[in-house]
Amino acid sequence: MLQKKEGSGPVQGQGEERGANIQDAQQRELIERHRKIANAFRKSDVFLEPFEEGICIRDNLTRTHRLLFNKNPARENHVLIITKQKEKQGDLLNQHDFEASIPVMKALNGVLFYNSGPDAGASESHKHLQVLPFDNIPGKKLPIHQKIMEALKKNGEDKERSHLSLDKFDQCILPEYQEIRHTVCSLDQVKLNGINNDYQFEEACRMYLSAYQQCLERVDNSSGRIHYNFMMTKDWMLIVLRKQAKIEENGFRINSLGYMGLLFARNEEQLQFINSEKPIEILEKLAKPMQGRNEQPFLRGISR
Repeated sequence: MLQKKEGSGPVQGQGEERGANIQDAQQRELIERHRKIANAFRKSDVFLEPFEEGICIRDNLTRTHRLLFNKNPARENHVLIITKQKEKQGDLLNQHDFEASIPVMKALNGVLFYNSGPDAGASESHKHLQVLPFDNIPGKKLPIHQKIMEALKKNGEDKERSHLSLDKFDQCILPEYQEIRHTVCSLDQVKLNGINNDYQFEEACRMYLSAYQQCLERVDNSSGRIHYNFMMTKDWMLIVLRKQAKIEENGFRINSLGYMGLLFARNEEQLQFINSEKPIEILEKLAKPMQGRNEQPFLRGISR
């Protein structure tokens, strides 16, 4: 045991021990500081691990994506497909996004949608797509579905009468949305039920990606710079360009669900607002208008 002699300086062993204690304290302080920073970052991104208990459905949905329950669901079984790595909500969709999302859309028999940024109604900055099953929607179908199918059918008939060939992903606009900058395309060319192997599935996802890119190009937004709502079923794909997310006077907010005909009030004031206004006028206020440098090519040959 080391001892200090009277009148002498500190024993060397004691000095080393004190130095080690100081270093340990500094190390613990540094670790604690890093832990607090990491926790603060996680809290700012709810889609980074660790998740709340019961939220994560499948951690390895694919190599790049996870499947989560929506903590604030519009309806029961409302799920999220999120990227494992930090990607921005607003980044363009890619092949991996479709490969992760299409099986979920098919399994739940629902609608797939993506709110590309704050102006499109996105509430989180981490890239995520959403699926809502038809069985959990009032009437078990989207209010806009029949209108889209009728518009696509009429567009096909008009082109046939005019001896115009149908595009691979034929696009048109909805008469109901003629003041809203949007496009809708048919997905008849992609048959999900006929997929028997990985190659066919990857090819189908490439076709969905191509349709998505063509739709963005049609509304003059190939870069995704303007926030938009992307909506997709096995039959069609719809893109709407957004101007703002909410009505400033009362905070009534709309995302992709609104442009599929599903309006949700958060309180009595918003419910009264919905009942007092024409839904289409609300949708028009929050969307980009049907105008711009690309208007004439966009409308050419399309029946309104």
